[in-house]
Amino acid sequence: MRLCCHFGVLLLVGCGGSVTGRLPPGFSRTAAGSVPRSTVELRSLDNFGWTGVVASVPRERVPGPALARASQHCPGTPSSYRQYWEDGTELWSVVVGAAEQLCEVVAASDGEMAWVRKNLPTDPLPGEIRGAVQGFGDSRIMELSRRRGPEADDFVIEFETLAGKRYVVVLSPSGNVVHRMRRYPAVVDLPESD
Repeated sequence: MRLCCHFGVLLLVGCGGSVTGRLPPGFSRTAAGSVPRSTVELRSLDNFGWTGVVASVPRERVPGPALARASQHCPGTPSSYRQYWEDGTELWSVVVGAAEQLCEVVAASDGEMAWVRKNLPTDPLPGEIRGAVQGFGDSRIMELSRRRGPEADDFVIEFETLAGKRYVVVLSPSGNVVHRMRRYPAVVDLPESD
């Protein structure tokens, strides 16, 4: 008898095509260890394959060195924890706060820093971001954040158009579009291995 795991998934797909191919390495393990009834994100930057996975996980899954790194950059009580798979590399995050006060530290299992993400106010939008968002027409900003560290230096903006389409756009510090992804809700059914 094969049992099936059912996950709510958000698909982030590079604009301009549809993704084919296999789920990324680490998806099954990450999804199986995620917080029950949480959403797992899949990301494709090239429309040909899934390159990233993000899932909320319980605190006990996050390695001690990654937990220690978080306290150095985001003081306060953690509100959630995440596991990332980025191009086959496993990363862990500790999130402190919420909304415009959100601070997230992402590090490897050994505590080596990948990036720190901090949410920014959405009103007023910084000038370098305003122009990129206006290119999509009238929209509502859901979240704006700045990522800085050895593996990232960019702005990440999530917004919804009046037509109900959701996008995540990654911008360089000068406001140039690095990645533009459309967000789709989805459900993934997988055979259960336990």
